[in-house]
Parts: sequence; C-alpha cells; structure tokens
Amino acid sequence: MKSAVDILYEQYYFQNALEQEKDPILSNYRAILRRELTKRQRKFLLQFEDRFGLLLEQQNREYFAEGLRLGMSLGALADDVEESF
Repeated sequence: MKSAVDILYEQYYFQNALEQEKDPILSNYRAILRRELTKRQRKFLLQFEDRFGLLLEQQNREYFAEGLRLGMSLGALADDVEESF
C-alpha cells in the first residue's frame, strides 16, 4: 500500500515528467543521438539513462519526503508560536 508521501510525490513528479517529454530541445537532442549513434552505442546510452534515472528518482523521492516533513514541522511550529501570543 502506498503512503501519502508516495502518492503526493508521484502526482507532482509525473506532471513534471510529462512536461519534460514535451521539451523541444530535449526532443531535438534525442533525435540527433538516435540518428548519429550506432546500435551498440544507443544500447549503452539507454542503459546509462535507465540507471541514472533510477538513482535520480530515488534521490528525488528522499528529498521530497524530507522537504514535506520539514514543511509540516515548520507549520506545526508556526501554529504553536501563534497560540502562545
């Protein structure tokens, strides 16, 4: 079962991933690489992108969760400060 943090993360980053796919500059570079690289080179590039993508996603998920925890802590702290006045 997914946690609330996982659901929030996936909603936020899924939208960003869709926007990146529409980026004309990235699309242009991908087309150039597909055209210029040999089949073997493309295979290595795809393997690198997959592994790098997994590492990046793991790191992003950890940073997102930590940022959410810190934001909620700050919100709770602000509520405590307001109540004391």
